Amino acid sequence: MVEGLSHLLILQDRDLRLLRIERELAAAPQEEAQIAARLKQQLTRYEQLKTNARQLEADRKQLELEASTKQSLLERYRNQQMQTKKNDEYQALTNEIERTGREISEIEDRQLELMERQEAAARELEAEKALVESAEKQAALRRADVQKKIAAFTTDLAGLKQEIAALEAAAAPLLLSRYRRLLASKKDAVIVPITGETSCSGCHMKLTQQTILTARGGHELASCENCGRIVYWPGSIV
Repeated sequence: MVEGLSHLLILQDRDLRLLRIERELAAAPQEEAQIAARLKQQLTRYEQLKTNARQLEADRKQLELEASTKQSLLERYRNQQMQTKKNDEYQALTNEIERTGREISEIEDRQLELMERQEAAARELEAEKALVESAEKQAALRRADVQKKIAAFTTDLAGLKQEIAALEAAAAPLLLSRYRRLLASKKDAVIVPITGETSCSGCHMKLTQQTILTARGGHELASCENCGRIVYWPGSIV
């Protein structure tokens, strides 16, 4: 194998671990934002149900007021009817009494319907409250997990950077420079084995016979003609 390539493979392993950690750390704020967004959605629905319940209660009180007003009006009509001596006034009051009675009956029907809606709303609100409490607990646990992950990754990151610096210092400068350019471009493994004796395991494209022979010889660097990665013959790593 080309001198120094085994050393770069070790460096590549640490670099790829570093890239994975950096991606995880970069994704952590987004993960926390998603947790907060889901909890907010749950809380928003709960608040909507509470608002709906308050509105139903306000509607119930309004109907009670309307019923009370109509009942007072009905009593007044009846008292007036008992006092009148005129047939036309008596009939007019009879009509008003019947109309007001129908209105009271309609209000009572609406009250019964509203009571059923209130009972259903109360059940839904109670169920949603349980869901919110569960969501809050789950969100707290997930936030704690994210923070633990961040702490662990941050610790690993410091150690990896030190190890990478030491590996770079011991690497062949020209080989390291080429490796660094490739890694900056690919953001993935750039020193890869040949698979199936014919293909680059990085891009999975077939290699030329000359590239395969060069890799097998182990005296010169062999590169994939398609993606530019450094390829080596499997089993040649010491």
